[in-house]
Amino acid sequence: MVRLKREWDPVTIEKWDDIRKAVDLANSGRFDEAVSIFRRLSELGSVYAQVQLAYLYEEGNGVEPDRTKSAELYKSAANSGVPFAVFYYARYLQKIERNGDSFGLMKLLAAEGYLPAIYKLSIMYRDGIGHDKDLEQYRYYLKYAANHGHIWAQRRLAVEMLKGKHGVRQIPGGAAKFLNMLWGAFSIARHDPNDDRLRA
Repeated sequence: MVRLKREWDPVTIEKWDDIRKAVDLANSGRFDEAVSIFRRLSELGSVYAQVQLAYLYEEGNGVEPDRTKSAELYKSAANSGVPFAVFYYARYLQKIERNGDSFGLMKLLAAEGYLPAIYKLSIMYRDGIGHDKDLEQYRYYLKYAANHGHIWAQRRLAVEMLKGKHGVRQIPGGAAKFLNMLWGAFSIARHDPNDDRLRA
């Protein structure tokens, strides 16, 4: 059982500038250079670097695709208890169809108020992934995430309202919510592109 903690590991905190550089390199398609930095930081114990490196191995960006290595890195990072890492491990588990395990981790993260997991949990309830379909729980978690500033939850709720799924009278409110969501996303991304409210 993973024990969650709120703070990042010391290496991630100390080497944040190196991490940002590696993220920028990966985003610009310079995967070989990004892998080199993430690998070095991962070996030093950076949880953030482990998650990024796991993703690169999963996708085969800058390295040969290696699902075993990817799984090891995701699991190692998740064992740190950092919600970001546990979230990405849970997403990975869903990709490999270990839906019950993924659902359990998302539920654990949601209980701690981790917004990306609350949003993801809503979708899992809606689609019956790892649990029976439960539209009441879907609506509860979606509204909770949206009301607490999660951009993807706000977008989904606004689009549902625009389509009349919450009643015809809610359509104008959906338009307003959608515009507010766009402004919020822009403001958050400009200030901190790593903000959890942008993570899905």
